[in-house]
Amino acid sequence: MLSSIIKTIVFIAAFNTIEHLAHKQTDGFSLRRVQFHAPLGAGKTEHLPELDQPFHYLGCGNQCYAFVSEDGHYVLKLFKYASTPVPHSMTRVPILNHFKPFKPNRHAKVLWKRERDFRGYELASGRFKEETGIIATHLTPTDHAYPTITLYDKLRCRLTLNLNEAPFVLQKRATPVYPQLRAWIAAGEIDVAKEAIQNLTLLLKKRISLGLLDDDVHFYSNFGFVENSP
Repeated sequence: MLSSIIKTIVFIAAFNTIEHLAHKQTDGFSLRRVQFHAPLGAGKTEHLPELDQPFHYLGCGNQCYAFVSEDGHYVLKLFKYASTPVPHSMTRVPILNHFKPFKPNRHAKVLWKRERDFRGYELASGRFKEETGIIATHLTPTDHAYPTITLYDKLRCRLTLNLNEAPFVLQKRATPVYPQLRAWIAAGEIDVAKEAIQNLTLLLKKRISLGLLDDDVHFYSNFGFVENSP
């Protein structure tokens, strides 16, 4: 009996260590994680020339994994919580609770985050599309609406992803506010920087006038410029 308990503890410890190391190397990205696990539905075919190129791993945040297009002009965001969590009944099995996917609080959190993130991007796409640089938003499974694209993950491994099977947002790539302002100032383009700041102020006023909020207050990472447009 004691031997079995020790083996179980060693297995759990080894599994958690391997999982941690793998997560560190890949940021936890996998195709399965960003894909729907539901039947595909009908979707309007839409050719987006921006998707006719490979996308390379850029980074990740709380909501998405970001990939930058090979020409550097676009960012493809793939949601971290696309797949359905494990069945709720499995979170009640004591031995499974040691593993992250089966923790009861994680199950509820994944569902909540997915609903919140999808709702936020739907709102941005519907009411603030041009100002957020959104080109396309895909939040439900579709059939033959979008292409299969090439991705290169953090380890530079080549992958293919059918975008009909993954929720995504395609946006124009912006340069974050402070690096762009520093670049203009260093180049002596003070008038350009002043005009850009004025345009940024107008953008904020417009968002406020529409009653749109963002609970992520990190201004430096959430705003940027595409050329001199905020």
